[in-house]
Amino acid sequence: MPIPTEARRRLAAFMEERRTELRMRWQDVAAAGRISLKALHAARTGTSGIRPLTQRGIEDGLRWAPGSVQAILSGGEPRELGSPHHGDALIGRRTSLNPRWRSRAEFAAAAGVSEDLIRRAELGEITTLADRELHALADAYQVTAGSLAAFLAGEGDLQPAHGSTPPPDGHPHAAATRAVWQHVEGIADTAMRALEEQVRAEIRAFPPGTPPHAIFPSSAEAHLWALGALTEDERVSLIARARAEHAAREAARRRIS
Repeated sequence: MPIPTEARRRLAAFMEERRTELRMRWQDVAAAGRISLKALHAARTGTSGIRPLTQRGIEDGLRWAPGSVQAILSGGEPRELGSPHHGDALIGRRTSLNPRWRSRAEFAAAAGVSEDLIRRAELGEITTLADRELHALADAYQVTAGSLAAFLAGEGDLQPAHGSTPPPDGHPHAAATRAVWQHVEGIADTAMRALEEQVRAEIRAFPPGTPPHAIFPSSAEAHLWALGALTEDERVSLIARARAEHAAREAARRRIS
């Protein structure tokens, strides 16, 4: 779909301003965003629409949060990512779990997650993750997957996942609890599949192209559905897990009160 000339000029101006601020050449932006210089030039000066992959490449190259290109074209402004608070919160979280985990390498080894994934998360280089990586990282920091997804996107704070992870290998109770954990995990998977089907039914009740906020009354769920870099299955899974985590927190709150 063609983009109005004024919107295109606005995008080009924001891109030029951000490139200058980061002291990057257009070649650097293209390399960082894993897109071609031709695609980058066309986004600024062309007349046709900008493909989603190219939009994501522009956002990655200029260190903007997902959705920033569309925000600019719609009259809004881009959001930056990688603030100091971002890394401080994740580093603080891992060192609070175990003082030995001041070493990123030790933390990665203990959690069974790649050190590079942790490094990129703590440097603010990640705003969205595939479902499997998201849950692996959430387990590593022992936070809920829903809160981590929102945090990486700059939309919320980390929420501890109390009792949501089994003890790591080497823990005194690891062997004794592993079988119990696997049994509980199987029950949870069955419940999660039912929740995912419920979410899919809600989505099917609306015609394609319906805005996320019209499908989901919860702003957090609407935000997760709007994460265009993920597949539909991944977004459905995230929403279902967020609902499960919310229900668990409410149940805990009721028990306490």
